[in-house]
Amino acid sequence: MSRRRLLLLLPVVVLALFAASSPAVFAAYAPLWSQPVAGMAQLVPGDAGVTVVWAVADGASNALVAQRYDRAGEPLGAEPAVLVAGISGLSDWLATGGAAGGVIVVWKAGGVTSVRRVAASGAGAYGAVTICSDAAVAALRGPGATAAPVQLAADGFGGVYVRLLATPSLASGDTLLTYISPLGAAARPDPGLAVDEGTVAGMSSDDLGHLCVLLGGPGRNGVAAQRFAPDLSADWVAPMSPYNPLLGPPPTTAQTPLGIVATSSATTAWREGGKVKVQRFTAAGDRLWLRPVAVGANEATTLADDAWGGCYLASASPDGLRVHHIAAQGALIGDPDGSVLRLGSGDPVVDDVSWNSAGDLAVAYSDGAASAGVARMTYLGTWSSPALDPAPSALGALGADGAGGDYALGEGAGARLWRLSEAGAALTLRPRASHIVYGETVGVAGYLTAAGVPLAGGRVEIRRTDAGGVTTTATTATTDGHGFYEATIAPQANAAWTAAAAGPAGQTIVSETFGDLKVAPEVMIALAEQRAGNGYVETFSGTVKPAHAGSSVFVQRLTGGAWRTLASGSLDGRSRYRISWPLPLRSATYLFRTLLPTHADHAAGVSRTARLRVVLNAGG
Repeated sequence: MSRRRLLLLLPVVVLALFAASSPAVFAAYAPLWSQPVAGMAQLVPGDAGVTVVWAVADGASNALVAQRYDRAGEPLGAEPAVLVAGISGLSDWLATGGAAGGVIVVWKAGGVTSVRRVAASGAGAYGAVTICSDAAVAALRGPGATAAPVQLAADGFGGVYVRLLATPSLASGDTLLTYISPLGAAARPDPGLAVDEGTVAGMSSDDLGHLCVLLGGPGRNGVAAQRFAPDLSADWVAPMSPYNPLLGPPPTTAQTPLGIVATSSATTAWREGGKVKVQRFTAAGDRLWLRPVAVGANEATTLADDAWGGCYLASASPDGLRVHHIAAQGALIGDPDGSVLRLGSGDPVVDDVSWNSAGDLAVAYSDGAASAGVARMTYLGTWSSPALDPAPSALGALGADGAGGDYALGEGAGARLWRLSEAGAALTLRPRASHIVYGETVGVAGYLTAAGVPLAGGRVEIRRTDAGGVTTTATTATTDGHGFYEATIAPQANAAWTAAAAGPAGQTIVSETFGDLKVAPEVMIALAEQRAGNGYVETFSGTVKPAHAGSSVFVQRLTGGAWRTLASGSLDGRSRYRISWPLPLRSATYLFRTLLPTHADHAAGVSRTARLRVVLNAGG
């Protein structure tokens, strides 16, 4: 008998994560305050407060005004501040953050689109700057062509990118882009850069202040990504397809762009063939995943960042919210069907999302019953949905408050602004996994706040409590100016984990207990054959870490889609095993693994899968 053996290195899946139904007690995420606001307003969240912007009649014209609130919900100024006055023929306007609490507004009036930046003090950083006129658009695209602002992307340094949509469509060049520096200098003259390799369907500024865009039709058959410098020169030679040229999609498959978010890399989402697909790009334009990740989600899906290199896809299920979570490596986290929050009401929709540095996702939703709310999901899929009182009929926007909480802006009659966060003195703990293999590490993060105010410079202890009730400090971290901390732990056995820090009055604040972080032993497997009489014996050997001397291990074979034990043995004093099995005299392919069952101090440990190919030589 001749034989050929091939061992496949197939790692065990170690990211068994919290399901949405898993019970957990977290610091209460709830409204800290609310304020009545104008019904047709826009939200500009900031790290030290929030600004609400709206348009008002100003005699025969209009004005854009703003009311700022501090973290405690107190209005800053007795009257709203006027951002822009005397606007005649106001048709479209948008607002975003201008760095350090400032506001940038873009508006179209009388066929001209202008921009102005106002500092947090109320002083104008620059006056109105014309960036696009219908006259210039018509000269570029033909008589009757116009353009209107549809999206802003602040660069984080006081500058802003503006996306304008030109109509009527020419099937190419429908997007006009421009960038305005913190001092009011436009990167391109009126009417801006006409994007000629597709229509920009979404855009996001990255950590370096460059613009990442998602392109689609008209002007393209499929989606692509491109990155622009602040002078609006393309960073990449050409827009990048999410597919490797050798592994492209079927040529007849339609691709509908959904969104893009950018940090150090850019994550894009689109709908294709009944699936929502996701791809990530580096700043250099390289695809990070060999193939896009695909999930089953409905057409109204919103993309969000998970703060750790991955992303969320938020959509509505028939009676609730559904979120798919994709890790930075491209693996789905948790249930492949997503983490679901049942709302108990029909026909919900996702209105907006926001996220924070600990990986919490906030979702604003509304339903057919003219009610709306906010739900928050942690990195590991645990939901909370606090009541908003009075209940809003609709929520127009969400924005992170910079300290682990969120601002929510209501719409329509009786509209209000809410701030949601952990009440009182609070410390959150957000691990990135609930199941690891011995020797691996886990990132943890959270926020330290008091009444929603971040506590900077706080020393946070990450503590473990073992099965015997002994508590020790595994590591420490220090909070930054946003009250945020992060650390890395190396669990060696099953334990309950908490974080602890000193509060503003010197009291000890302890986080929620995370008791579901399980550690699986590292189990090795090696195969060897030797002649035994007229046949052969297969020998399985390996080690287990940490040591479990005397424990039983089981060699299993994959049969009919299930793992079945074919031999067992015990670990010796050095935590090694050696188990033999008579090899049947027939041609076959076998898949083996070694199992160490669950113990009080560890989860079950499973080796990689080993493959054995046996070929019976008829002439031998």
